[in-house]
Amino acid sequence: RISRPGLRSSFTISSSVGTPTSHSFATVSSPLSEIRFGSCAIFPFLTEDDCDAIFMSALDGGNYELRLKDIAPFVSSECLTKVVDLYLEGKFTSKDIEKIYPFLSSEDIKRVFKHMMDEK
Repeated sequence: RISRPGLRSSFTISSSVGTPTSHSFATVSSPLSEIRFGSCAIFPFLTEDDCDAIFMSALDGGNYELRLKDIAPFVSSECLTKVVDLYLEGKFTSKDIEKIYPFLSSEDIKRVFKHMMDEK
């Protein structure tokens, strides 16, 4: 069950079976930057705008412990460009970025490789 009271910036995800665990849906409270991304099972059922809102809120809140490869298929290219920006700032490792190459725009891939070449 997903309910979105008022703004998209807050919503509740709850499980109808058993108690919430890191592998099932758990209650998520506002602000979105507090969301833990242990399981991205909900992302296929949300709109791209909702995925973007959750993802960007987590990034803006300093949550860089994201499983990028699990989230990347569901967010917009603008979100992935933000990830590249954060990578260039040192917030993500090259191993994190390598996992999402298939989802990056050609321009973002060029930026990543230029950065890697400049480091060497």
